[in-house]
Amino acid sequence: MKKKEKSLTMTHHLLLAQFSHRLLIPIEEIAENYLGMAVATARRKANAYALPFPTIRIGDNQRSPMMVHIDDLVRYIDKQKKEAEMLWMEFQVA
Repeated sequence: MKKKEKSLTMTHHLLLAQFSHRLLIPIEEIAENYLGMAVATARRKANAYALPFPTIRIGDNQRSPMMVHIDDLVRYIDKQKKEAEMLWMEFQVA
């Protein structure tokens, strides 16, 4: 049985280009632009599992950087876009 190929969205392509084709992005690089919060706040929320997506550490100690998988960031952005479009549509006059 053939495996279904996953096609990348425009969001995937743009984020891959922006982050030099890295799959794991340090929380420091997305905190302000994508989450609208300071790096320290993003780290604190990541430690409390309070961000809208999971974060991981590569390594077993607290000094390992907090990372976000690009797929999780893409899903978050696309979800935010869809919700904004739905809200916008509610306010459009037919």
